[in-house]
Amino acid sequence: MKKVLTWVKSNILVVIFSAIIIVTLPVAYIGSSMWGSGMKKNRAETVSKRLTEVQNTKFKYSLAPVMPGGTGVDESSPANLELNKFFAEQRGKTDAAAQTVVKSAQDFNQGQGPEAAKVGRTPHTPLVEGLFPKPAAGASVTELTNRFASRLVDKKDNVYLAMLRDILNAGDPVDPVTLGKQLDMVKAGQAQQVRDAGALDKDTLARLEQELLETRKRAHLSQASRISIYAGLDALPIEGNTGQNEGSMIPKAIPERPASVSRAFQWQMDYWLIRDIFTAIRVANTGSGGTPAPVSSAVVKRLEKLTIQEPFAGKVGSAPDPTNPDPAASAPVVATPLDQLAGLVPTDPTISLTGRKSTPQNPLYDVRLVKLQMVVSSARMKEIFNAFARTNFMTIIDIDLQEVDVRGDLDKGFYYGPEGVLRATVTVETIWLRGWTQELFPSGVKKRLGIPLAEGEKSDDAEM
Repeated sequence: MKKVLTWVKSNILVVIFSAIIIVTLPVAYIGSSMWGSGMKKNRAETVSKRLTEVQNTKFKYSLAPVMPGGTGVDESSPANLELNKFFAEQRGKTDAAAQTVVKSAQDFNQGQGPEAAKVGRTPHTPLVEGLFPKPAAGASVTELTNRFASRLVDKKDNVYLAMLRDILNAGDPVDPVTLGKQLDMVKAGQAQQVRDAGALDKDTLARLEQELLETRKRAHLSQASRISIYAGLDALPIEGNTGQNEGSMIPKAIPERPASVSRAFQWQMDYWLIRDIFTAIRVANTGSGGTPAPVSSAVVKRLEKLTIQEPFAGKVGSAPDPTNPDPAASAPVVATPLDQLAGLVPTDPTISLTGRKSTPQNPLYDVRLVKLQMVVSSARMKEIFNAFARTNFMTIIDIDLQEVDVRGDLDKGFYYGPEGVLRATVTVETIWLRGWTQELFPSGVKKRLGIPLAEGEKSDDAEM
């Protein structure tokens, strides 16, 4: 024991430092454990706080509905690169699809593209180049509008005569005077036969009557086989035509007072409208082989009257009445800009089965109504509805049916064939998308429709 104590005394520093080492190890372990727990707790609290801040800072990801009034996609989520990429891609796809649909609709409405070509339509273009929306500087407005009017009234270059011929394959009934001369020739021959025979028995009389009947029948069949529909300029809303005293009118002559550019544009819109109506009738009368049928087997056998309800831009946003003291009535109408249109265009179910109408709150399209009086196949009315829907954005919204005096019409030269017929008076709603028409609007048309004019632009609406 003495030796141990002696060694300790002689090595006192070694003993002290050894004792310190022995005591320090457990104390250090316990101390570091306690310090580490505190650091972990503080770090966890810091991370948790920052995580909460990130989670509470959310972004709204959304996809607009494909159709106004439809259901879109809305999601609130913390910022996420993958979500950013996904929604950006989907918005791009939706926008591209929407633009494709809009472009296809506008092309079809204007007569462009494969769908329009399927029904034989060609693009709607102005009859006179350089007139709409306004003539170039230095051009003569009078010369251009008179040239336009001449296309409507000239006997050689009449666009309506050309459409009757080329689109409808239309023609007149058998000319009573010509048929009368043919019958007179047959009767003269029959009279000679009677004189040669010296007597007229019952059988001979019946044979002679049958000859006259066959002559009449051949004349009717011959004319009916050459055309697809009975129609002429007398059925169109031309100034001075019998029964044509309402709605938009086609001039019968070049106006003595030169027309304004806006007035000429109204004629242009009428031309495009009638062109589509004629095309729809031709579609109805075209068989599976792609060739227009003759009158005897056509669906629409006769066009008796076509009336356009009112001139284009004739009422919507019309110029205020200076004699009306009511300030509200005198205030100019302002159309809703397209970028401010919220949802679907307003409709009115009280005016028609579609409810569509032209209003200052409708910047997307204009509605024009046409009334047609036709003699049609009673068994194939459905084909008429389908033909109008296939040709353009057209809908039959009203129809009235009456009996036809077939014998009376036959006496006038109209042969309808063996099937039953009815007189159908239909109202056709036509839609004109402003996506392609508005760029052609002259100043007067813009003012009537409530579309703001360019700075310094003067309106010619007073001359419409």
